[in-house]
Amino acid sequence: MHRRSRDGQSVSHSASSSVGPQPSRNEGLPLVPCPDCGVTVKKFTSRTDSNPNRLFYKCTNQHTRCSFWMWDNEYESYVTNANIVIPSLDCELLATLEAQLENLTDEFKKKSQYNEQQMEELSTQLENLTDEFKNKSQYNEQKMKELVASLDKMKLHNTISAIVIVTLLILVIALLLF
Repeated sequence: MHRRSRDGQSVSHSASSSVGPQPSRNEGLPLVPCPDCGVTVKKFTSRTDSNPNRLFYKCTNQHTRCSFWMWDNEYESYVTNANIVIPSLDCELLATLEAQLENLTDEFKKKSQYNEQQMEELSTQLENLTDEFKNKSQYNEQKMKELVASLDKMKLHNTISAIVIVTLLILVIALLLF
């Protein structure tokens, strides 16, 4: 039996017996297309004395008698490091990611609408407070003007009263002297 080594050269091995595709001990490894012919590789378990129960992956293309195969540790490195595109996995992953994106988008829209509504409410409250402040400011300004006017009247009144008192004092002094 031949296997393709990491550098792509064919290497001869003694024949080994195998059992059909087995559940993987390393469930995370996907079955990828063969780099030589494109047929999806299968996973097998060695039944030889030299490698009992060892997992390996090989191409099962009977038409071209493809010789691609790798031990599980080599295959894991191959799949991990080669950035292999796995169409079925990509479709499933893409569908999952699209669903997650749609959920997040909907959630974002709901929160955005809620935030927009809150912003509108806060804006209205701010306008109302601004109007209230202006009204109170105008009221306070009017009151201040009235107080200043009252003080001015009091000053004038006090000034007049002082003049009258001084005048009366002058008259009293004048009468006492004459």
